[in-house]
Amino acid sequence: MDNMVQYYSTEEVAELAGVAPDTVSSYLSRSRGRPPERRLIPEPDILLGASRPVPGWRLETIKEWLAARPGAGARRDRQ
Repeated sequence: MDNMVQYYSTEEVAELAGVAPDTVSSYLSRSRGRPPERRLIPEPDILLGASRPVPGWRLETIKEWLAARPGAGARRDRQ
């Protein structure tokens, strides 16, 4: 059991980021098809399920994203 990888759900990522779960879902939806440097949130580390995949992120992925995330109100679509 020590080798298990823990993944964080949309709700858990939202809590860590201090935003609503719907915001994380919106970031994910709006980031599809964008290059990594233009994404609003990193690509999930895993997708669980077949018919309706549920995204999951490793804590390291989220910590890196939070450290690089622009401050509140920053617009990334006008660079």
